[in-house]
Amino acid sequence: RDWEKELHQAMEAGCKGLKIHPILQRIPPEDPFYFDLMEAFTPYGRPVEIHSGEFSFYITEDGYSCYGDARRLEKLIAAFPGIPFIMVHMGLYYPERAIELARRYDNVYLETSFQPVRVVREAVRVAGRERVMFGSDWPESNQKYALSIIRKVAGEDNDLKERLTGGNILALLS
Repeated sequence: RDWEKELHQAMEAGCKGLKIHPILQRIPPEDPFYFDLMEAFTPYGRPVEIHSGEFSFYITEDGYSCYGDARRLEKLIAAFPGIPFIMVHMGLYYPERAIELARRYDNVYLETSFQPVRVVREAVRVAGRERVMFGSDWPESNQKYALSIIRKVAGEDNDLKERLTGGNILALLS
């Protein structure tokens, strides 16, 4: 399996984590490939970003957007409790699905891109200040807008602002 060699080379070269995107990779989240990948990735002790949220990337519907449904990631998350999984976009249009996974699994982290203030506040309430982190999905969205949401959520709580804007991801990467 050539991907195992490539994974090892990337990790040895200093890669800080892994990103999987079931929609763009066109592989359902329940596919054995992802379980094999996580098994090979586990020894590195680094986080995995997962695109979460149903979204069609093409002009015509191709049938793969359902692979982004956060609920479909549960078996993978449950099977690898030692891997920190970062739910990128926090489920997009259905953030309650990603937040529920964070409530149930301590290895689920929530990334804030495309989410409004009320959703980010709920994420912090449910997952805790240690498992929510800033994201903007730049250049697809405006970083200034995404940062203004974090400022509103944190208010005068400088510790929370620091955690959300870099502290939490740095803790995962150290």
